Amino acid sequence: MLFDVNLLVIKATSLATVILYLKFFLTVLVQGGKRFKAGTRQISPPEDAKLKVLAKGVPQSYGLKKMEPKSQKEDKKNPSDRVIEDDIRWQRIVHNDVENLPIGLIVAWTSAIFCYSEVLHLLALSVFTISRILWTFAYAYKLQPHRYLQT
Repeated sequence: MLFDVNLLVIKATSLATVILYLKFFLTVLVQGGKRFKAGTRQISPPEDAKLKVLAKGVPQSYGLKKMEPKSQKEDKKNPSDRVIEDDIRWQRIVHNDVENLPIGLIVAWTSAIFCYSEVLHLLALSVFTISRILWTFAYAYKLQPHRYLQT
């Protein structure tokens, strides 16, 4: 039958979707915090004025210009290169998720509907879900050998 949907496959795909959504949500939250710390979050719209408390004294420049300190005290408020590197790293993590999660979930749900092999579907879905989570940790914590296979 063309649409012989297995309930276990649907439940597993639903669970993987929720897990990956929560992972993406947490990733975006972390990335947002990194943007505030790096000073690359522009706070110009009136409705965002109340978010200044999240920046904790770090001037926000939208990442367009490096701010020159007027005093030594102000220099301590400017983000360090490490903080800016963390911001860029988490931006790349979010961009990678935006590129890979939608197509991965489309393939997963298509496979769930037109399931040829429940075992193969569950195995591939598990590998994809776990790999996405592990990749995020590996990239966030700079675990270079774990991010790719060297040939």
